[in-house]
Amino acid sequence: MTDFDYIVVGSGSGGGVVASRLSEDPANSVLVLEAGGSDWNFVFHMGIGFYRNRPANLNWGFKSQPEPHLDNRSIDLPQGRLLGGSSSINGKVYSRGNPIDYDEWRQMGCEGWSYEEVLPYFKRAEGSWRPSSRYHGVDGPLKTTPVAPRGMLTEPLVEAARSLGYPIVNDLDAEPFEGISPGSDITVDKHGRRSSTARTYLRPAMHRSNLKIELHAKATRILVEDGKAVGIEFMQRGKLRQVQARKEIILSAGVYNTPRLLLLSGIGNADDLAPLGIVPIVNLPGVGTNIADHAATMMENLTKEAVTPLGQLRIDKVVANFLQWAVLGKGPFATQPLSAQGLIKTQPWLDRPDVQVFFNPLRRDAQIYVPGITRRQEHRIEAGVVLLRPHSRGTLKLASANPAEPPKIQLNLLSDQRDIDTFIRALRQVRKIYEAEPLSSLIKEEMSPGLIVQSDEELTAYLRRALYTVRHPVGSCRMGNDEMSVVDSQLRVRGIAGLRIADASIMPAIPGGNTNAPAIMIGEKAADMILGKPALHPAFN
Repeated sequence: MTDFDYIVVGSGSGGGVVASRLSEDPANSVLVLEAGGSDWNFVFHMGIGFYRNRPANLNWGFKSQPEPHLDNRSIDLPQGRLLGGSSSINGKVYSRGNPIDYDEWRQMGCEGWSYEEVLPYFKRAEGSWRPSSRYHGVDGPLKTTPVAPRGMLTEPLVEAARSLGYPIVNDLDAEPFEGISPGSDITVDKHGRRSSTARTYLRPAMHRSNLKIELHAKATRILVEDGKAVGIEFMQRGKLRQVQARKEIILSAGVYNTPRLLLLSGIGNADDLAPLGIVPIVNLPGVGTNIADHAATMMENLTKEAVTPLGQLRIDKVVANFLQWAVLGKGPFATQPLSAQGLIKTQPWLDRPDVQVFFNPLRRDAQIYVPGITRRQEHRIEAGVVLLRPHSRGTLKLASANPAEPPKIQLNLLSDQRDIDTFIRALRQVRKIYEAEPLSSLIKEEMSPGLIVQSDEELTAYLRRALYTVRHPVGSCRMGNDEMSVVDSQLRVRGIAGLRIADASIMPAIPGGNTNAPAIMIGEKAADMILGKPALHPAFN
């Protein structure tokens, strides 16, 4: 394999964007190293397919260490291991977070990352179904469509929320950036296919002779000479190989694998590396620290009648719905089962919402059924209650110097009492929505946590046994200008020339929304930085 100008490690939400943008100039040769395989399976691209697309061969299969504040449970931490990374297997919700989130990044010393400075990159990436506006772009590669409300129980949910005084809005990524929104924007195109970075950025670029993508290529070490990153060592189909970078290496391997690769290469906390037999190259104690994730819990209600979309999973309807999606790109399999999405405050004086709620009209464990053969499930509706700004922080460390051994990840969920308090307030608020008409007329019984669970102590116990994450980890190589930061505001790794990071690991604080769109924004902004282009003009100037 010949040398390249740029090597991008990872083809996900950040890396796919960086590789595509760098290769737009035919003078730049770009290599992408992707540890996984192709995204060919139709299930990846089907709207409803995310319910069934996280088997072990598609993600890294990481688990947390036993979590001391979650009854010592280990939490599943799936991360995409295929072309497009997690953008190929995620829940497809398009959400950016609150403007204050990014203004805080700027206040934390991240120059150039305020909301008005990152919004142009969100817009450049976005091919929205909405009209062009100060908040939305329509010409970008990342296509979005609205969730189809038909059959999703949207009307009773919205009316119940309205009766309690919640603002009903059509766009949570525009002012006032809070309220209850019917459905959601999702990264699905007008043909009902997933808009992953594999489909929207990489596939259109694959015809370029200056772009090469190597699959099943797991990076094992960054090659450093005289303080400069000059190449990558990687394992591919049982063979250890090396490739050189003439200009820069960009790590976009994700929140767990980017710090893991740095540590394996001797870049991290020297006190942790030396006992593993790894020679420290640069002492960066912040590598693998500051991990934040959106923790969540579920409220589930049994309905009185068969009112949910569960009937669409009867085998004959499954066949018909699949054909409708495959041929026309339409129907229930082309969209996402979501009644509404909420960004709400659990205390009125907060400057922005602290909880996200996904009101789902279909149970998470919904199964295809055959009348007379398979038992039909009960109809249940659910609310996924998500903590947007956790105070708890986790860490990642190496288990050994062996690149094949998974890292030790400790999220420390619910280690901060403030997170528990916010969850308790949120669960009680969501309960009130389900108790309001006309939604309450549809409900027979609260299944979980169950109405018997009422006190703070009982709700806390429920959280400890039922909490999970919505797979939005960030921050393990955070951006900043203090001694615990890993990259500067130009995404350059401190102490090593020719090495940058462009993925969610650089986020200094977690945004109050889904993290796929922000990671893609980071990829867009990183590409301009790498190429030495001036930043896009701030949005509101």
